[in-house]
Amino acid sequence: MAQHIGKDHNLKVTVEIDNDERLVARMRQEHDPGLEFDVIIDDGSHWEDHQYQTLANFFPYVKSGGFYVIEDVNPGSKISAKPEALEPMVGRSPFFFVGIKNNICVIHKVKLNSQRFAY
Repeated sequence: MAQHIGKDHNLKVTVEIDNDERLVARMRQEHDPGLEFDVIIDDGSHWEDHQYQTLANFFPYVKSGGFYVIEDVNPGSKISAKPEALEPMVGRSPFFFVGIKNNICVIHKVKLNSQRFAY
């Protein structure tokens, strides 16, 4: 169930239970089915499997040109040690790691017009 923290015409902040596909489907029913976000920040569970499931559930709702951010990526997890594992979910959208221990993964959702991974 969504908890709306704040809303104005330019900003909407929502807290969702993130790794349950049924709850995500219900969220889609409660909101405009075409709803897309400029930025989604996953600062939920720090378990690797939950971070993957949350990415799979919510990345499709990021607008082209938008960003998906995964907070608190554990060093040595598949996301940080083998980031190519993200490709099935994010395609060829470029991503990078930042933070004191490179523990924040930022994915820029773009549709590349070439076969290259980067510009």
